[in-house]
Amino acid sequence: MEAPTPADRTALVARRMEALRQEADALVSEGRTLMAELRRLEIERDTRAEELRAADAAVLEAEQAEQASAERLLRLEQTRVEQTPDLEARLVDLYKRGTRSRLRLLVDARTVQD
Repeated sequence: MEAPTPADRTALVARRMEALRQEADALVSEGRTLMAELRRLEIERDTRAEELRAADAAVLEAEQAEQASAERLLRLEQTRVEQTPDLEARLVDLYKRGTRSRLRLLVDARTVQD
């Protein structure tokens, strides 16, 4: 077997250097692709975080609206309970007076609630 000549060694080194350059170029390209993917994922994460903040704000608003509705319902129920005896008394009075006095009762009413 013959020893490689200096020209063979130079060609071998040149091929090896070309292969290394190609590999380096491929790694640079892959690195750019990975950096782009990383940035895309960061943007997606930030978008999801903003969506979560918006959803949290909507939940808080809904909870406040529910609380306000519950308080209003409680006030309405208290008003109903307070007005029930008066309504019952009026109905009994209306029943006792008969049909002719219904018109008179309506005419004497001060408000729609009366």
